[in-house]
Amino acid sequence: MTLPPPPGWRCRAAHALRTLAWDTEAAVVHDARSGDTHLIDGLAAQALWQLMRQGPATRQELAALLLPAAAADDAPAAQRLLDERLQRLFQRALIEPWEPAR
Repeated sequence: MTLPPPPGWRCRAAHALRTLAWDTEAAVVHDARSGDTHLIDGLAAQALWQLMRQGPATRQELAALLLPAAAADDAPAAQRLLDERLQRLFQRALIEPWEPAR
C-alpha cells in the first residue's frame, strides 16, 4: 500500500548539508550528520535547495516554483515526478514531512 504524500516538506538539518557540486542536471550533497554523500538529480537538487533557502513548503508551493510551465500540459505526471524526487530525499534523511499550521 502506498501512502499519500504529506502536505509539505522541510529540510531536516540545512546547517549540516554541504553542496559539493551543483548544476542544473545534478548535485552532490554531503550530510555531515551521517557522513553520507548523495548524488541527486536536478529536480531533487532544486527542491532541496528551495527547502534549504526558503524553509518549509507545501507540495503545491514546490510544484509552482519548480515545475516548468511546459509541464502544465501534464500536471499530474509532473507532480508525480516531483513527489518521487521528494520521497527519495526523504528516504535519504535529507528532508522530512511538514504540516503547515492551520
